[in-house]
Amino acid sequence: HKDRFVIVDAIGVTEKEKTVPQVGGKHQAMMTLERLLEELSRGVVSDDLMLQLAYKLTTIANKGDPDELAVLQKMSPQLHLIEFAQRIIEACEQETLPPFVDSNEPNTERKALLALLLDDIPARKKLIEIAKGYFKELPEQKDQLLYAGFSQEEAADRVHLFEQSLEELAEEEPLFQRLKDNAAQVEDLSVAGLEELNEILRRKITNFSVPQLWKDYALLLQAQSDANYNAAAAAAAVATTGVAANEADIGINEVAGSEHVKQKRMVIMLNPANEDETDAPTNALQLTRFAWHHTAQLVSLANNTRLIQLFNLWCGQTQNDLPMDDEHKNWYRSLAQYIAINGAIMSPRELRELNADLFRQLYQDFGAEVNRPIESLNNFLLRA
Repeated sequence: HKDRFVIVDAIGVTEKEKTVPQVGGKHQAMMTLERLLEELSRGVVSDDLMLQLAYKLTTIANKGDPDELAVLQKMSPQLHLIEFAQRIIEACEQETLPPFVDSNEPNTERKALLALLLDDIPARKKLIEIAKGYFKELPEQKDQLLYAGFSQEEAADRVHLFEQSLEELAEEEPLFQRLKDNAAQVEDLSVAGLEELNEILRRKITNFSVPQLWKDYALLLQAQSDANYNAAAAAAAVATTGVAANEADIGINEVAGSEHVKQKRMVIMLNPANEDETDAPTNALQLTRFAWHHTAQLVSLANNTRLIQLFNLWCGQTQNDLPMDDEHKNWYRSLAQYIAINGAIMSPRELRELNADLFRQLYQDFGAEVNRPIESLNNFLLRA
C-alpha cells in the first residue's frame, strides 16, 4: 500500500523552491504510539508531538483492522479518529493554540484538545494494541515454504550489491572510509551524521531497505549455518568411525566443539512490533559494521534486550565517575534510549531542544558539566 501522497495545487505557483513539510522537522524524533501517548500525558504537548499523534491516528484509522476499530468505537463512541486527528492538525497549522514552552506551564487549551483521548485509558490501550500490528493472528497452521532457493539467490544478490556499494562509497566518501577503518568520529555518529549515512545509501543503492537487508543476512547465514553444520558433522563422524554417516545419524554434540560453529556470525531480527527498533537510523550503521566484519552480531542498538545490556554495562563502568542513584539512572536511561535510536547528541543545546525537561534536570545537577553523561553515553553506546 502507498502510505504517502503529495497533492500539488498549481494555481498561483511562483518561482521559488518547493518543499514537502515534515512532521516534527529535525527537532523531535519519531516515537511509537505508546511512548507518544506517555509523553503527551506528562504534559509535553508540543506541536511536534501533537502532529505525530494526529498522523499516527490517521494511519490507524485507514489501516487498522475494521473489527478492532469497531471495538474501539464501541468503547469510546465520542472518539472518531479521523475527525480527532483533523482537529489537531488544524489547530497546529492555523496556530490557534497558545505557544508551547514546556510541560511546567498549564497548557490548558492544548490539553483540552487532547483530553478526549488522553483521559480515556481503555481507549489508549486499545489504540496501542491496534497500532502494534495492522493484522489479525491467523489460526495455527503449518507454514509451507515456496521458492526457498530463489529467495536465497535474491538475498545473495542484494547483499552482494550492498557490500560492493560500501566498498565503492569508501573510496568516494570520507564518512564511509572512516566507517570502514573503524575510525568514525562522534560527529559521524550524530543525528545529522546518521541522516547523511542513510541518505547516501539511498542515493547509491536503488530500493535500499534496512529491514530487507537484515532479513537477507539472516537468510544467508541460516543457509550457511545449515551447510557448515552438515559438513562439520560428516567430518566428525568420519574422524571418529572412519565411515561417512548419513546426516540423520549424526548427533549435535559431535560438532558442538567445532571452532567454526563457535565463531559463526549471528543476526538478531528486528522486532516489527517495536517502531523505535525497526525505524532506528542507527540500524544502517549496524549494517555497515556487520558487512565490514567489525562485529559478529547484527543487532539493533534499539533492541530492548541489547539496550538494557549495554546500559547496565555502562552503569557498572561509570559508577565511580557519575552519580548512580535511581533518579540519575532514570535520566541516563532516557538519554541512552534516544542515542541508541537516533545517534549521538552533540551538545547540551541539542538536548534542550529534544527534551527540555531532561535537560533542566541534568543541568540542575551537573551545571556547566552537563555534557559529561551525554559524551559518555555517546562514546559507549555508538561504539558497542
